[in-house]
Amino acid sequence: MKAPSSVGISNSTGANWHYATTGHNLEVNAIYNDKSIVQFADPLGGTQSGWPSFYEKTAAMASSVSTMVVW
Repeated sequence: MKAPSSVGISNSTGANWHYATTGHNLEVNAIYNDKSIVQFADPLGGTQSGWPSFYEKTAAMASSVSTMVVW
């Protein structure tokens, strides 16, 4: 679509993620051609110990914590 999108996530346990959150938004930076991997730009990245600004998650993992997509 050539437009950035935002994904809302909620993951109260932090399982399979970099942190626990009851609500946070991430920018979708890239999606693999086969749609198996999503790269996120995280505004919390770099502000907390060990959290990257950019990271990749499988589409299944991203879907499991996604609460909304804004395109």
